[in-house]
Amino acid sequence: MEVRKIYNEELSQLEYDLLRSSYWIDVILTQFETAKGFEVTPFVSVEEVEKYRDS
Repeated sequence: MEVRKIYNEELSQLEYDLLRSSYWIDVILTQFETAKGFEVTPFVSVEEVEKYRDS
């Protein structure tokens, strides 16, 4: 559970940093929206990655 918490925190920080610093954020967001999710066993499933991406 701790690894999952750290993963979510780091991903949120990365997202925040990108949104604040990139003038080309629209390109990044479009790529995220169309990207295929993949799992990192045993930490996150494909469904979790795609759910986070969609949110």
